[in-house]
Amino acid sequence: MSPNSPELVETLLAASVIGACVVPLNTRLIGSEIAYQCDDADVAYAVVHPTVSNLGDKGGLLTRRHVHIGEDLEERIRAADLFQGPRPDPDAPLIQLYTSGTTGKPKGCLLTQQNWVARTTSYAGATSIVPADVVLTSLSLFHVAGLGWAAVQAAPVVRDGGSCRAK
Repeated sequence: MSPNSPELVETLLAASVIGACVVPLNTRLIGSEIAYQCDDADVAYAVVHPTVSNLGDKGGLLTRRHVHIGEDLEERIRAADLFQGPRPDPDAPLIQLYTSGTTGKPKGCLLTQQNWVARTTSYAGATSIVPADVVLTSLSLFHVAGLGWAAVQAAPVVRDGGSCRAK
């Protein structure tokens, strides 16, 4: 759980490599709504930004295996071995987004690895994005529009030798 941040995009890209499914959580929800979505998605591990740690605690994220975004996480990543496992199946879920729940409880919508590869490939081909390009979004990254925009723009940049970084 994180506000818009480069680490959220990095988490999505890392999940796409190791075969994990990301459940972006709306930071405008209350604790019980966070808990419902995490329980429904059977969340086993959480990446929590320090600015929303209190909300994460109220939503039960800190009772699950978790790590806080920050220098400690960066050190752990630098010290870790490079992932050598197999690539995930194209039909494996990459993201589980939740509806707003206007007609009942929010529903989880699974999007696959293949779905995101198709989106990023199509975007890269249509726009000629290059590693030197700068990606900017003001849309919320817990929503399909914002997350899709950032991931669609960032993935080709990273794939072709660029990087994600905050200024």
